[in-house]
Amino acid sequence: MIENNAEHFRRIAKERVEDILHGMRLLGGCSVKTLYTYSSKQVEQIFSALQAELDKTKSRFMPEESKPASLPSGTCGNERNAEPPSIELALPDGSLLRASADDDERHPAVNIYWEQKDGVSTPICFAEYNPEHSGHELHIGAYQSESDDPKYYAPYEREGR
Repeated sequence: MIENNAEHFRRIAKERVEDILHGMRLLGGCSVKTLYTYSSKQVEQIFSALQAELDKTKSRFMPEESKPASLPSGTCGNERNAEPPSIELALPDGSLLRASADDDERHPAVNIYWEQKDGVSTPICFAEYNPEHSGHELHIGAYQSESDDPKYYAPYEREGR
């Protein structure tokens, strides 16, 4: 019997989802602290890469007219429960630069990540509003790969102020 496109999709999608879920369960096994040592940064990189790929894959199934626009003008994703806006730039080596908004009420920010071909996501730099520094609320920071803390963090000073 020849299957139609809908039957073919159901069969293939079911198999692929089962493979992905199996892989996620295997990954979950890596959480056992008696067997593995890992940092919170490594965990964040893993789940950032997984979420980014999940979001990209989901968007491929959405009709063009229902896809959210990246970085819509006049908003920073302030609607609660909405996915913060982000944009990606493909690099010649196949990796990506991804900028995403963090609409935290107290410290809204834009973060830039390097999404490598192997799925590892590394924070590169950010700009954030920090109300705890009166007169110098806008700050910029940059990371170094060997540390979870910013290597550079300073108020942004506009020329001619």
